[in-house]
Amino acid sequence: MRMKIMTQAPLVAVLLLGFVQETPAVASTQACPPYSRAITVGFKKLEPQPIYNHNLSVSGIRNLFLTRGQSIGSVHKQALGVTYSEIAFYLEGDTSIVPHNGGYCVYLKNVKAEFGWKRMEVHVAMEYPTGTCEYNAILDHENQHVSIIKTALSDYAPTVRAELELQISRQEPIFTRRASSAADLAVEDLYDRMRGIVNRFQKVQAARHAAIDTDSNYGAIADLCPNWDRGPKRPAMN
Repeated sequence: MRMKIMTQAPLVAVLLLGFVQETPAVASTQACPPYSRAITVGFKKLEPQPIYNHNLSVSGIRNLFLTRGQSIGSVHKQALGVTYSEIAFYLEGDTSIVPHNGGYCVYLKNVKAEFGWKRMEVHVAMEYPTGTCEYNAILDHENQHVSIIKTALSDYAPTVRAELELQISRQEPIFTRRASSAADLAVEDLYDRMRGIVNRFQKVQAARHAAIDTDSNYGAIADLCPNWDRGPKRPAMN
């Protein structure tokens, strides 16, 4: 079974995290014999290269938020650039189902996890032609976000893997009387216990991006170039 924890959030001042919630009732594990062998673990980092886009206007960047279901803060309404990515955590596991006491004991045999980024996009408003001071200033700021994204994944992936291995070491067999859902239960249980670590990664990301998305930093960027009048009077990048 393959489960996923995934957020779709442009990397701006506030990142939004949405979890799929599928938590069926699980009976006591005490009815089942303990695991007789270790669960094998596979872990892969998802590291897509950024896709650069110069085809959206300032209003088009605003509409990007709307079409992807994101709320728009006041600064985002006039954003000149944005770095958009989706944090993803996928779990897939093979299970063994053993009839027991009128029901079924569910055991994980192996787990494969993928953690990182589903995609990454960098947008610079088309009002600022390639090669101009303004374009380069916006692009430089967005590339700082790209660097933050890549560094955070390298920093945090070992922590996520360690948490996964810890949770797997604590995995207990699950008893259920429903054969139709038996294969899903063990993966869903592990999935639920991994929510916290992904949520903490979300907060790490928010803090790192907020550190460069400040009024003082935007003011310094504004002072670099003379022709911001092609778009909003004051640059706002995210």
